[in-house]
Amino acid sequence: MKKKLMLLFGVLVIGVVIATVSTAIYLNNRPNQQEQPTNLNPESPPLIPPDKFTGGKELPALFNPLVVEYNPITKDYRPRYNLTEEQFNDIFGELPKFPKDLFETRNLFFNGILKDISRLNESYWKQPEFYAGWTDKLLYKFYVNFSTMSWTPYGVGCFPEIVNYEVLPGSQFEVTTIMHTDFGVDSYQGMVLYYYFPQYAKNMKGENVFEQNVENARKYIHVEILEPENDPLFKSIREKLESEGKYVGVSEDERFILFKPTRYILSSSKVKGFPSDWAKKLVVRIKIDKNCPKDFYVIAFDFKPPSQAVNTEFYWIYKMRYVWQYPLIIKKAFPFFQIIIAVK
Repeated sequence: MKKKLMLLFGVLVIGVVIATVSTAIYLNNRPNQQEQPTNLNPESPPLIPPDKFTGGKELPALFNPLVVEYNPITKDYRPRYNLTEEQFNDIFGELPKFPKDLFETRNLFFNGILKDISRLNESYWKQPEFYAGWTDKLLYKFYVNFSTMSWTPYGVGCFPEIVNYEVLPGSQFEVTTIMHTDFGVDSYQGMVLYYYFPQYAKNMKGENVFEQNVENARKYIHVEILEPENDPLFKSIREKLESEGKYVGVSEDERFILFKPTRYILSSSKVKGFPSDWAKKLVVRIKIDKNCPKDFYVIAFDFKPPSQAVNTEFYWIYKMRYVWQYPLIIKKAFPFFQIIIAVK
């Protein structure tokens, strides 16, 4: 029986308490040699009905992409939440100015019409409103009517979570996704990002989509992480530990990522919100050898815990606000990020 590869975008809710929604590609089965894959060109993605992302519910007027009002408090086009000037500054003050067309642009990404997130500047993807999990109710619950007894230690995500490319042997290209802390997370999360060639590509249910030839993938496909570099604080810690002869455990092909908290409760009446670097680019360069066999391949990215020595140093700095257990506690059915490549 012939098998087909079907590429669709979907929604995934990530995180422990607060969910963010990321664009993803749903995959079915791998085609046989007689069939040609369809909808693989990243410039021509399939369209997604809006209710795929809204669950059939109408978007609140506050986020209507075609009705945008100037916010005289923030002096940009951030939604006019029921906040004081001090609250606006505490929660959003470190972020770039809010673009007038953010919701319009965001919806085009959700619908699969736009796909290359590398063409957006940080004034878009550093806004929490760019991610579909953000609502005014969430804002009031976790940043206005918060409890000093609440604590959300874990939560990270990326947007998009799966990308696909159709390329020729000998090709070289760059892939971008945005890594970010989830909304309302109170801790500094330390983890080591690494890539690998899994046996199977996964859909968002954790089901196997196709089995790749891992030996060929390792031999003919070359991966280089261009951004980000290792966290600046980690770099100084690494020098200290290596001078003491202690194990660090981060190779040249890996990156130590410190995800900053997106909520910092200062008192029963004051909370700080998003730091300027709560979201950051992951940029990867892919090189395909000229003699690479035509086939489907997948590159996966995931996290592992830092070494004990590294964690100890971060505990000295951030005390109980530092956590490193995310890769051990949060068990996802699929990788953090996947790059699907069809070599034609």
